[in-house]
Amino acid sequence: MKKNLLIITLSLITLFINAQQVKITSAQTYIDLYLQKEGDQNLEKAKSEIDEAVLHEKTVAMAKAWFVKGQVYQLITESKELAPKYATVNILDEAYDAYKKAITLNDIRFRDQEATFTYLKSVCSYINNRGVDQYQANKFAEAYQSFIKLEDANTFFETNKQKFHLDLSSIRSNAGLCAQKAGMTKEAITLYEGIISKGSEDAGLYATLANMYVKEGRAEESKKLVDDAVTKFPSNVNLRITQLNFYISEGKYVEAIDKINKTIELDPKNDQLYVAAALAYDKMKDVTKCREMYLKATELNDNNLNAWNNLGGTYIEEANGYILQINALGNTKEDIAKSNELDAKKIAAYKNAKPFIEKALSLKPDDADLKRIMMKIKANLDN
Repeated sequence: MKKNLLIITLSLITLFINAQQVKITSAQTYIDLYLQKEGDQNLEKAKSEIDEAVLHEKTVAMAKAWFVKGQVYQLITESKELAPKYATVNILDEAYDAYKKAITLNDIRFRDQEATFTYLKSVCSYINNRGVDQYQANKFAEAYQSFIKLEDANTFFETNKQKFHLDLSSIRSNAGLCAQKAGMTKEAITLYEGIISKGSEDAGLYATLANMYVKEGRAEESKKLVDDAVTKFPSNVNLRITQLNFYISEGKYVEAIDKINKTIELDPKNDQLYVAAALAYDKMKDVTKCREMYLKATELNDNNLNAWNNLGGTYIEEANGYILQINALGNTKEDIAKSNELDAKKIAAYKNAKPFIEKALSLKPDDADLKRIMMKIKANLDN
């Protein structure tokens, strides 16, 4: 009697296991019906069946269950009718995780491993496209997460000795850009450092990372990175300008001028280089060369607002110097004569400044500072 009872018990367990396996088969059948254009309800039925199977203790370790779940969830993401219905569920990521699970279980009964990698690649392509869409919608944090998942995918493929089909350098650059725009500075820096450490040929990336270092208070690291980048990309003008800014900020004006002149040789038509040179000469108190550089910049680019504004500013500063000298004089006959002489020079300086400030104001008519300066010039010239 006890023997018969044991047989009955074992039969019930077998039937229960088979019942869960039937759900996997049933889900696959519903997938086939859906693909045969038999209606969206079949895909939803497939989802219901497989969701139960991958949670049950008797089938949770079956790779086939996770493979089928990946198929179901991938098909949902591809359905214009069903995808919106499951918008609150991260269907695409569920498909990604399901395919990975099917592979990592190492289920000897599973015969679709190669197909799983193929499907996983297609899901990764969808995730990449999703990241692009999220970026274009200004959802930078979400886009970052999408691109970072592809970094995980690449690691997974490498671990399983499979070739990843997407450009990893572009993925990391995109992830870094999204992190940067989302205010995730540390994450962006880590990604950019990783790209550069692998010998990136993107010169702009070095400049971007250098600027981020500065904002993080890592000036020395920024300077070293820029110096290395200039050595690597000697003809890149933007990197050289960034390098110049370090020399100017450190008060190394002679060295800065030398660097600027060499950079101008590389790109003699770049008006911004002459503005940079003018700033260095201004710091050296060489007003004549400063003005010469600003004028050269305006000759190359008539719309260079900074050049026109700063050129006028040199004459405003000259006038301010005369005013300080006048204010320091006393009331003697000699002082009064000196005051009149300085006042004439002040007026001449304002006259020289006027056309340059007028030009700057024509380029930016609503600028409050330029309007204020022009009022000051007119007030002094009208007296």
